Amino acid sequence: MIRLSLPGILLRSMPVEVTLYSMGIKLAAISEQAVSAMKRLAILSALALIMVAIAAIATPWLLSSGFVKERIAARIEELTGLETTLKGEPKLSFVPFLGIKLNDVVVASPPDMARLYGDEPLVSMSALKGNLRLLPAIFGRPELANFKLIRPQFDLKVTPEGSVNWFSNAGAFSRLLLAMTKEGDEDGSAEHLRLGNFQIVNGAINYQNDQSGHRLKITSLNVEISWPRTDGVATVTGSMVWQGEVVEFALRTDTPLDLLTGGASDIIFNLKSNSLEARIEGKADRNISSQFVGTVNITSPSVRQFLAWIGYDLSPGSTPGELKLTSKLLASASNLKFQDASISMDGNTGTGFIDMSISDKGRVGLSGTLALDALNFDPYFQAILKGSGDATTAKEIAEIGLIDKFDLDLRFSAKTAVLGDLSMTSMAATVQARDGNLILDVGEATIFDGMIQAQLQASKEDGLPAGEVKLNLVDIDLDQLSQIITTGGIKIIGRGTATVSLKSKGRNASQLMRRLNGNTTLSAVSGRLEGLNIAEIAIDGENSIILDNTKVLAKTTEFSKLEVGMHIANGIAFFQNSRVEGERLLAKIGGKVDLWRSSLAMNGRVLLSTSKTPDEKNPQDITHNIPFFVGGTLDAPLFAPDLFSSQTDFGSE
Repeated sequence: MIRLSLPGILLRSMPVEVTLYSMGIKLAAISEQAVSAMKRLAILSALALIMVAIAAIATPWLLSSGFVKERIAARIEELTGLETTLKGEPKLSFVPFLGIKLNDVVVASPPDMARLYGDEPLVSMSALKGNLRLLPAIFGRPELANFKLIRPQFDLKVTPEGSVNWFSNAGAFSRLLLAMTKEGDEDGSAEHLRLGNFQIVNGAINYQNDQSGHRLKITSLNVEISWPRTDGVATVTGSMVWQGEVVEFALRTDTPLDLLTGGASDIIFNLKSNSLEARIEGKADRNISSQFVGTVNITSPSVRQFLAWIGYDLSPGSTPGELKLTSKLLASASNLKFQDASISMDGNTGTGFIDMSISDKGRVGLSGTLALDALNFDPYFQAILKGSGDATTAKEIAEIGLIDKFDLDLRFSAKTAVLGDLSMTSMAATVQARDGNLILDVGEATIFDGMIQAQLQASKEDGLPAGEVKLNLVDIDLDQLSQIITTGGIKIIGRGTATVSLKSKGRNASQLMRRLNGNTTLSAVSGRLEGLNIAEIAIDGENSIILDNTKVLAKTTEFSKLEVGMHIANGIAFFQNSRVEGERLLAKIGGKVDLWRSSLAMNGRVLLSTSKTPDEKNPQDITHNIPFFVGGTLDAPLFAPDLFSSQTDFGSE
């Protein structure tokens, strides 16, 4: 009798024997199960080896026959509805995957295109490579899982009626699109297709739109497309050469089939080239008029370069230049709305709204409103002059190609605006371009501590660049104005009002100046002429044949009233109704100034009187009545008594 003793417990031999026996039965059962599992594993392994052996033996034979070409061609035709021809013999590869290469592949255009374009195919490629699904291949139903198109050429056509050659109603893909369009797929009943991954290697696209007249050619097209199933996500990444530039791009769309059939999909699109970088992110929806709602970020080193790249070739120049744009975007087929936009161009930064439209003929229209902190006009006006020049070889006026190709209606405001030495504040303006005319209209701004209203117009006249300027200056500081329009010599100190209305045409500054026509006026009260002593002309001219210019061009002349009027014809300014009135002094002046040569041929008369307000009708008060002549140049005038003038002729009106 066996006894096992544990503290407080006594086990007899009978129970122990039963327990050990039970454990033995269980171990035996487990051992039998393990043996059975190993047998099954061995059988499956053997079957797998047999299948591999069969595949190794049968697959090359199956794929070397014409049947495989027919099956693959039939599958492409089934998907696209377009006749497909595989001219070369299949070449099989086993490493790293079961794959096949088919040479000289041609996909035909729809039959109804033959009347316009003959037998020109939709796609022709040097080779088509792909991975084969093993089991279908073994059973004689070869299916390509992934595609690689080697040097394909896509010839895309749009007929004058708007039909396209890359779509056929006969294909499975087209039927799926049609079913989705009519009924949608809310219950998931649509029979979606298994597609795969596609790769285009060194391809080319020729696009011909006979409805709009547009032509497009893309080369060096290298693209990877991942679209496993028609109801799944699609991604596209790649690069191409267009208009001489390498373009990199990437696209992701969450539900591409919905988008193709009139529904919506979230998309992300990135593009990068030498002329433009862009990122667009949002939702595209073909059910609403605004087909895209999202955000856009755009940068370009040169807007002019970008416009030339997309086909709007402008005359040479540096502006418009660098662009940065961040905005909400609402887009349709022919309209882009940039809302809450932050824009920087040529260093000018602002915020606002821009509406961009594209007509059926491709003409671009821009409208909107921008608010800027600072606006520098210098880059745009400097771009008008090209080359270098002086008084004999003047700079040429560049043609403003933008105004012939775009319609503009932009309203903008700026806290400060700068043009050369001119500085304006609180400016509100509009720039418009239509039918070859460009108009910059400054509704109101502060300048020279006064107010300005201005209109600048550029156009073509008789095939030449033409311009027109209209200015209205009210209560301005004439000293500040003098510093802008004169380099030295005589300056006007005081406050006054001026009007300018000038126009001209020509290819350079010389032609513009010689063809300048218009009128200007200037009036002021209670000021002084600094650098001109008019009284000295009368005093010195009474007894001298030649005036002492050092005395005339010295000190100042106080005036109570100043009026200057000029009529300009062909670059010659004729003074009219011009006079200076001061205490015991009255002067009138006439004559002309050649604005291009800066030469003077002027005459006038000075009265000095015992009366505070001289009057030529009261000769008893007049102490000096001296006619004078002014020659020389604007920078160095020469004064002399006019010995041939009548004593009763008071100046030239």
